Amino acid sequence: MKYFITLLFVFNTLILIAQPIKFNIQGEIKNTAHAKFAYLTTLSQQTTISSPKIFIVSPIINGEFSFKGTFNLEQNDYQQACVFVDERSNISKEEIASKFKELIWVTGREGNLRMIVLEDLTLKIEGQDQMKVSEITAGGKLTKQLDELHLAFVKGDKEFLVFIKKYPDSPISFDGVKSLTNMAQASNKDKIESRWGSPVEQYELLSNRLKKSGKGIILKKQIDEKYKN
Repeated sequence: MKYFITLLFVFNTLILIAQPIKFNIQGEIKNTAHAKFAYLTTLSQQTTISSPKIFIVSPIINGEFSFKGTFNLEQNDYQQACVFVDERSNISKEEIASKFKELIWVTGREGNLRMIVLEDLTLKIEGQDQMKVSEITAGGKLTKQLDELHLAFVKGDKEFLVFIKKYPDSPISFDGVKSLTNMAQASNKDKIESRWGSPVEQYELLSNRLKKSGKGIILKKQIDEKYKN
């Protein structure tokens, strides 16, 4: 009986881990002169967030496009992706992967790429080269946080600490702390602390739920190791 209960627990846990999320991404584009097809991909130059699982092409009809689907997060809390538009309908996954690998395209830098999280959201876009600054008009809870995180990182002045205080229980906040912890070395600790605050104080601003989670405990050990006296 005990063996059966254990198997049932493991089975239910695996089902929970494998639970796919649904996403519904809508787009409205004003200038369609060079925008005939929209692309959604989870490919990226950042190996920690890149995934080859999603690569979808949607025709732009009457200035609108949409992507609907599911994605298995496995043990992750969310999945980043990017959206772009082009005149061509035959851009391949291999071509995009090469652009990211060679750093010809960098998400967060290029004007024609819009960083998002796979979720329900609607984008309002002026034109092909204004994808990066496209407005979220509906949904997009985590994507909005991702936008705010990027601005906090760029601005410095310890704005990242303000961001964590605003979203203490968000996986976006947690991954921001994790990224800066991974970046922290003896040679750049002072720079990190002056611009974004130290990972020690960043971690303390996270919610108790995140700090007590398995990944939170691991992150705390990494921070303690780097900042031990």
